Amino acid sequence: NGQTYYFSVKAVNGAGLAGSATNSNGQTVVSGGGSTTYFSDNFESWTVHGGAWSSVNGESATHTLNTSTDHARAGQKSLKLTDTDTTATTGASLTKTFSPAITGDIYVRFYVLLPTGFGTTNSNCSRRVLRVWTGGNRGQISFKNGAPTMEEVGGWTSVTGSAISEGVWHCVEMHITAPSASTSLQFWVDGVSDGTLTANFSGTTTWDYMELGDVVLGGGSNGTGTFYLDEVIVSNSYIGPIQ
Repeated sequence: NGQTYYFSVKAVNGAGLAGSATNSNGQTVVSGGGSTTYFSDNFESWTVHGGAWSSVNGESATHTLNTSTDHARAGQKSLKLTDTDTTATTGASLTKTFSPAITGDIYVRFYVLLPTGFGTTNSNCSRRVLRVWTGGNRGQISFKNGAPTMEEVGGWTSVTGSAISEGVWHCVEMHITAPSASTSLQFWVDGVSDGTLTANFSGTTTWDYMELGDVVLGGGSNGTGTFYLDEVIVSNSYIGPIQ
């Protein structure tokens, strides 16, 4: 921060002939107006299973997670979640404890890819992929019938967006204001707002941790199959899709 950087750019044609350089007059890196990234993971450099996360949960012979080169939103890897158990109610997931706990607004953005047939296979099951906790309450994102749903677990109200297309990456982001008796929640899919909620999260003041993955299988039936997550960022301001 505060350092000035200079850039030179020149064009090279198909014959290998270079034009003259164009030089910048210098750009100084400054603070992003209070923007803070609390945590991020692109799943590229996991040296141990679980990477920089606080814990890996719920793994078994029928609930698995790990990095994969099957699909990647950017780079070479993503997080692959697979469930082949139709009787259990929890899957494999990651937990990140915020240390220190986060005060104020929190934004969590991730990319998701639902393979072809995911919506049909999970038509009666809500696959919860993100939960952000404050005390005993939380905001969460789920997928059912291939459609994203945001829920607030204080009064259990929810809002559901349109089903997303399968086989391609989609950007999902949830914003939750500081915990209070009237906490506001909003979520976006591919940069378009899909709805807002108000929750009663009184009695707490911080965001303590989040869970990401095949966190809970709910909705009266258990879903199966694989999906992928990538490019996770936790911040205090809107991030949006990678351009």
